[in-house]
Amino acid sequence: MMGFMADEAWRVIVAAVDWVLDDAWETQTAVSATLALAKRVSAEVGREPLIEDAKLLLAAQRDCTPSEAFELLVGVSKNHNVKVAELARRLVRSHSARS
Repeated sequence: MMGFMADEAWRVIVAAVDWVLDDAWETQTAVSATLALAKRVSAEVGREPLIEDAKLLLAAQRDCTPSEAFELLVGVSKNHNVKVAELARRLVRSHSARS
């Protein structure tokens, strides 16, 4: 298990990567590379990397940033008592089925 300092350092890293992903999304610059980085960081901290894909899908559908899309996922998760990772899997699967 990570110690307090390591845990806090990872939170800062995740926040920084989220900020960079938002910026890449808003400027449509290096989105794929930034998404790949976000997925690697997510995996490192034990968060389902598929959540990053779901954030971009929602951001496109809702015309918002990936961070705002994540907040939407968290809200639905709390309201329906379903884990964010499961919502992300459902969203990505549903999108893939339509494509």
